[in-house]
Amino acid sequence: QHHYNCQLWAQEDIARSLSISVEKLAAVKRRIDTLNQQRNNWIEEINERFMQALIQMKIKPLQDARLNTETIGSVIDRLSILSQRIRALDKLSRDTNTEVSQPATEMLFTCQKQQKVLTNSLGELFIDVLLGKKIHYSFRMMKLYNDKRFNPFL
Repeated sequence: QHHYNCQLWAQEDIARSLSISVEKLAAVKRRIDTLNQQRNNWIEEINERFMQALIQMKIKPLQDARLNTETIGSVIDRLSILSQRIRALDKLSRDTNTEVSQPATEMLFTCQKQQKVLTNSLGELFIDVLLGKKIHYSFRMMKLYNDKRFNPFL
């Protein structure tokens, strides 16, 4: 998951360049679409593998179990993206220009707090699913933009 998010981050930076040619931008945009599809496929793969592990362990939700609106795969994806943001902000927080470093440091602190909250929430979700208190349900993304059957421009 992190592999695709790292590549996406780099391609998004290129796409935001003010000096990029239209041709290069189109190629980068297509690469972003491909990577985003792969990223979404891996979210689904993580969820599927987790579901298979639950089946192997014979773990079933309790009668009063509740559905979580976010899946294990989507939380892992969010943590991956957040870790990249933290890495970028950490670098910016060391800039000698305080107009850059000061807000970057503040944002870094916020992101680190969010990372702790999200990591704890993921751990709680794991435990709740394993105890049967939460239902693991894999939402399918069904991205249409890369599918020739649904996008007439392909």
